[in-house]
Amino acid sequence: MTINQQDIGSLSFEQLADILSKSRDHLILKRFEPVEVYNTADNEDKLIGVFVDTETTGLSHDTDKIIELALVPFEFTKDGRIFRVLDNYCAFQDPGMQISEHVTSLTGITNEMVAGCSIDSYQVEQIINQAALIIAHNARFDRQFVEKQFPIFATKPWACALTQIPWNKEGITSAKLEFLAYKFNFFYEAHRATMDCLVGVHILTQLLPISGQNAFEVLLDQARNTSYRIAAEASPYEHKDILKARGYRWNDGSNNKAKAWFIEVSEQLKEEELNFLYQEIYKSKPVLKIEEITPYNRFSIR
Repeated sequence: MTINQQDIGSLSFEQLADILSKSRDHLILKRFEPVEVYNTADNEDKLIGVFVDTETTGLSHDTDKIIELALVPFEFTKDGRIFRVLDNYCAFQDPGMQISEHVTSLTGITNEMVAGCSIDSYQVEQIINQAALIIAHNARFDRQFVEKQFPIFATKPWACALTQIPWNKEGITSAKLEFLAYKFNFFYEAHRATMDCLVGVHILTQLLPISGQNAFEVLLDQARNTSYRIAAEASPYEHKDILKARGYRWNDGSNNKAKAWFIEVSEQLKEEELNFLYQEIYKSKPVLKIEEITPYNRFSIR
């Protein structure tokens, strides 16, 4: 489309953005506005998912506390389609400790904002009770905090939008929420719990750039899988670099799990991994600790 200088003044911002979006030399990002309905169908069997986000005083669920909790429930079907976004719940909580300047700079939450505030356990239970699935964008972090304070979270299956969608294989080099928003051509004011949840739900409705699959469909497929955590207990110290290079991570034992290098593998790869350990690390067949991981205990502190 060719326009002259005189035409520009008569065009709306939306029209100008549409013109620029057709240029290979420009990228247009639109401010995210929360969506209430993504699909409509009354005759579908719908489940309830709840997107969860927390803001906390720090990174350790043992010593740090939740200062903000957001729950955004939504309807979905087993094939990964999202329908209505339901009424959300968000609350501050006084942690009984000082919020550091660093945390305030990240979250915008000050000591004054949370003073005397608390999270309503009854409301949390009412929302989570109806959920068929809990989702977070870093479930390993959020689950540990909410499960410690609200036991009901331990009874539900979980999925992680950060780690259980193969963003890298889709040509997306970072799985941070703000970067994902940018890749799907929008931006938002980050680091407030409710907005992060709404953006998380929105991203799950997008089509992945290479496979063309719906993001939530991929997440559901991954979340349903059973995997196995194999702990290489008492492995020879000189083999630590081999284990690390293969994808093993060190567990220091503070989480009541074995103090050892460990890896989580799919059911299809379990025997292959055990054979690797027997042949390359131990040169024998010791009895190794193998934990079955399902959506009900994945990312949990239990």
